[in-house]
Amino acid sequence: MYLIPKNVKARFEFRDGFGWKELGMMLVGAVVGVVLFLLSGLLIDSLVSRVLILLVPIAGAFLLIQPHPATKLSVLITLRMIYRFRQSKKLYLYRFGGSRN
Repeated sequence: MYLIPKNVKARFEFRDGFGWKELGMMLVGAVVGVVLFLLSGLLIDSLVSRVLILLVPIAGAFLLIQPHPATKLSVLITLRMIYRFRQSKKLYLYRFGGSRN
């Protein structure tokens, strides 16, 4: 096993925790935002509300994939971990409530 210094990253990152994969997710959010922007042009006349509709998916994608500085986990990873934990079997050694025999 090789010892790798802490300041050497295994993948290319534009900034801490934001690499090519995260950039791709941001671009998907941008495409969704542009589609919603164009579709909202059929229903809404206000440019300000249409721009907000454009920016919400981009900001949402950024907030989902941006890792927390302390834990280095993003909201998306945390949600996956919660889902996996809830699906896993749990072992309860003690029974609480009711009659304890």
